[in-house]
Amino acid sequence: MQRMLGGSVLNCGISGTTISQNSGEFDYLSLHCLSKSINNGNWDEVKSACERLAAGELRQDYRSTADKLSLIDWNSVNYLILFYGTNDFSNNLPIGNENDFQIDTLVGAINYSIKKIHSKYPKIKIIFVSPIWRARFLDGDDKESDTNPNKKGIFLINYVDSIIKTSLSNKIPCIDMYRTSGINKYNYTSFLSDGIHPTEGGEERIADKIFTGIICSY
Repeated sequence: MQRMLGGSVLNCGISGTTISQNSGEFDYLSLHCLSKSINNGNWDEVKSACERLAAGELRQDYRSTADKLSLIDWNSVNYLILFYGTNDFSNNLPIGNENDFQIDTLVGAINYSIKKIHSKYPKIKIIFVSPIWRARFLDGDDKESDTNPNKKGIFLINYVDSIIKTSLSNKIPCIDMYRTSGINKYNYTSFLSDGIHPTEGGEERIADKIFTGIICSY
């Protein structure tokens, strides 16, 4: 992505995080919490959660990412790419409705996050990226996302469409990675290492789609 754009690109992605409110330490790393920290400049809750995760049984260490986020001069940020949603689906989190600003729903948390970011930094060009198609739900179950809903009976495409619709209602572009990535049941082993997470080839495909989306949108 940095090679394509010709500028400085920071990858601040954190595995397992959601758009809306979730349980446990990862809630402090979700989009709604990060957007609050972007707005008020206080990253203490985020850093504390990362310390607890690093000290936990699984030793999940995102402290360097939290430090990176806290040191960003947000006035100098041109583009903010928000690639979320697949964990909202897998965690069975509610979608909500279009006028929602409650952080415990997908739609509400998107509205909340856009408001937090743009009320403080109106010049940042936000781009949402929808989840890509999944070849599985749990490891080895082969429950691909076109035909298998989550435990609430909601399909991933419903989350995708809600992200797209809510972004556009806020005049924010959204890249439909689910429908247009070109990753499908016939070729996914070349792009997804475990049916969900991208290989190097998958990362290149995603970066190319995001780059094209930026050029077309802004």
